[in-house]
Amino acid sequence: MRLPPRSTLSSSSAASDVYKRQVSTQSTGSQQQHSAGTVLRWHLMAQEWNQLVQALQALHDPRTDPQTRAAAHQHCEAIKWHAAPASAAELAVKMSGSEHPQEVRHFGLHLVEHLVKYRWKELGELQLQLKSWIQQYLASGTLQNNTELHFVKEKSAAIGAAMAVREWPQRWPGFIETLMEIAGRGPTQADLVVRTVRALVSSIFHDSNIVERRRKELKESLNQHFPSILGLLHTQLAGCSEALLSGIGTEPEFAFAKVLLQTLLEAMVFIRPDTLSDTLGQLRTHELCIGLLGSRYSHDLRVLSCEYFELLVSGSRPDKSEMLPHAAVAQACTAAVGQLSESDLLDQDQYGFHKALCSLLCALGKAQLLLNCLLYTSPSPRDS
Repeated sequence: MRLPPRSTLSSSSAASDVYKRQVSTQSTGSQQQHSAGTVLRWHLMAQEWNQLVQALQALHDPRTDPQTRAAAHQHCEAIKWHAAPASAAELAVKMSGSEHPQEVRHFGLHLVEHLVKYRWKELGELQLQLKSWIQQYLASGTLQNNTELHFVKEKSAAIGAAMAVREWPQRWPGFIETLMEIAGRGPTQADLVVRTVRALVSSIFHDSNIVERRRKELKESLNQHFPSILGLLHTQLAGCSEALLSGIGTEPEFAFAKVLLQTLLEAMVFIRPDTLSDTLGQLRTHELCIGLLGSRYSHDLRVLSCEYFELLVSGSRPDKSEMLPHAAVAQACTAAVGQLSESDLLDQDQYGFHKALCSLLCALGKAQLLLNCLLYTSPSPRDS
């Protein structure tokens, strides 16, 4: 994709002053200079790039006066909705680069997402280029995981998911396989891929803008790939768990472990029970969560581990299938009760964990009672 020439970015205050002068000059002649018809005719050359950067910096400068801020906002909205699709795409890709200030990157990624969600059909052949770009961006377009900004991770994941909802699998058959390959390149890429998978699952099952026929197609394709997705989550969680339980874990590893468990919990609700039972059993994910349940590193991870086991036995999945798997959950509860007996129930810092643990124990007891009722109420061979 051809990009506009690189420009030198001025400081925030200088850019804000320049933009203020531009706004003042334009508004002196006529109040209509910022009307849609005037501002929205774009051929995104170097001058427009500089002007947009100045508008963004004016928006983010707390000293900007209301008139300038309103004009800067209108300027940015004009790009999103009325710039030529090819020019807007080129600009968005350029602005998303990790070499730019965060306000520029934020708008660049936001512009890509806007094009995908609202102007996708206008892009024509550029759709293929943008699909290739997001794969490259996830693979090598961001900063390292411990320094990258949260919104960059979440927004790039949302873009990948939004493209997949529109293109996968018919016009993007290798999307999931490419994600799995990217995840194997390092912790930064694994984090981005997991967030993309999480965004995809959420979109497929919760986005009200997806028509039901299309949603059915996406669900069928996702069900086929759930084993590999569970494998990815387990492998990454095993690495984080080993580091955290050995006492050498870092803050990024802790944060990533939380993302992994949250993604796992969200996906489990929609996975077929037979696939869930077989895959998690083979991977021995239960053992990882038992270890995290007993860790003292983070109450958040202990709570998420409780929720993992509760989901297995609560029967809260859409098909109300039987609980999975009893032995592993019973083992986890036994270990957790032992820890609970050693802890201070009045310790405010552990309240969340104690609450999650009690909820888990209640879910296990309820499931066991229901199972016993089924066993005792089922007719025996002699009765039949």
